[in-house]
Amino acid sequence: MTMSQDREIKRYYPKFTRREFGVLVGAFSLTLMTATGKTMASKLSQSNLLTLEESLQNALRAIGSDVTMAAADNFASSVVSSSILNLHLRNARITASDVKIIANALDKTPSSELARLGSFSLSYNTIGDQGAMTLAVYFIVTLTELGLVGCSIGDQGGKEILEWAKNASGLRLICIEENNISEELRNQFRSLKGMSVFV
Repeated sequence: MTMSQDREIKRYYPKFTRREFGVLVGAFSLTLMTATGKTMASKLSQSNLLTLEESLQNALRAIGSDVTMAAADNFASSVVSSSILNLHLRNARITASDVKIIANALDKTPSSELARLGSFSLSYNTIGDQGAMTLAVYFIVTLTELGLVGCSIGDQGGKEILEWAKNASGLRLICIEENNISEELRNQFRSLKGMSVFV
């Protein structure tokens, strides 16, 4: 809520107690957020484009593991689209082929929607070098957190993730431990600036 909106509410409700006013402001903020989410969804619907939730739902259902189906159901049951979306799919039996399904969904999602993806984790899934290289191509540079712990990634895939990370302006945390990467490459990850690196 902006300061001008705050002043506007106080002008119309000058006799409210501090607690009552806080409840009022909270209700106003929720209403505003809901309206904003509905407006965004409406605009995308009118242009036949999918929201980030819809794109990921389709991909996750296509993969079909217990974890991905549960994540898809969670997106489907969300009443309000939050501004930032986090996707954590640890131990979901995801393979390199499944990563291509997720990448294809991201590729078909409008850039304005992709920018809402904040934290992404595929830790403890055997995606290997091929899966890592696919992610490096389709990842957005505004992603803030990435988890690829125990994913059977070697130097080939690790180098692609490293190059992506160098250009990821929004990245603040990357976890890529328990993979098959060389000490030389680990040191290159450790040299990344402006983020916490666990390798």
